[in-house]
Amino acid sequence: MVSREAFGPHLRRLRRRREVSLESIAVATNVPVAVWQALEDGDLYGWPSGVFARALVANYARLIGMDPEDVVDDFCRLFPKGDRRRSRALADYAALIGQSQVSTDDVPPGHERRAALPSQPRRTRSRRERLAGALVEYIARSDTR
Repeated sequence: MVSREAFGPHLRRLRRRREVSLESIAVATNVPVAVWQALEDGDLYGWPSGVFARALVANYARLIGMDPEDVVDDFCRLFPKGDRRRSRALADYAALIGQSQVSTDDVPPGHERRAALPSQPRRTRSRRERLAGALVEYIARSDTR
């Protein structure tokens, strides 16, 4: 079991030990090298969340010869981007301390899960924003196939 800070570098070490290049992963997944570098650096700022993040991590693990389920389990445990277990984990914690669970993943009727976008002046896009844009473009291309 690795820590949050060691997750990406651990994957990088395993990938290099198995002599798999980031370029070959990028070609196999049709995802830019920058996305995989961000994973190995632990910089998931521009990453999608939920099923898309888990799918990316599973593909990476498969391509470097790791068990995708184990790697995705670690990813979900360490990063909120994986967020598949949030409700179950909260229920387990509540039971552990003898309290009822008040939190739920359900969205109340008439409410929006996403926060309203703040209106800000246009500025130059950062590396993280370009990475997020590349991910959105990749996902959009994948959905049309």
